[in-house]
Amino acid sequence: MPQPRTRRTAKGLAGAVAALVLGGCASNYATQGPLTVHSDLPPSYIASCVESLFNTRNPLVRRSPLIGGTLIKVMDLNDHTIAAVSVLTEEGQTRVAFVSDHADRFWYEHLFRQCVRVPGG
Repeated sequence: MPQPRTRRTAKGLAGAVAALVLGGCASNYATQGPLTVHSDLPPSYIASCVESLFNTRNPLVRRSPLIGGTLIKVMDLNDHTIAAVSVLTEEGQTRVAFVSDHADRFWYEHLFRQCVRVPGG
């Protein structure tokens, strides 16, 4: 037996409100896409800068070689990645990508941006 129109409308609105509330909570912690920057700075300079600045915030920084570059990760005590930066050489330029879905994302992004900016520029 079909429900009265007002009851179906009320259920639909309640479902929409619940979806918005849950979506708002989830979006605070959802993984944001990588921030990619092309730079004329040498990859060794950028990798050393990122590693040094990340070490000032958290001593659990790991640097690993990649084909054509370096991966730098900040880890928490449970061995979960807080932030990661890849530094790659690509067609004579340096391509640097930053990604994080941690609550401290903006602090690490700030440090990352300091390293990809040309000094004095």
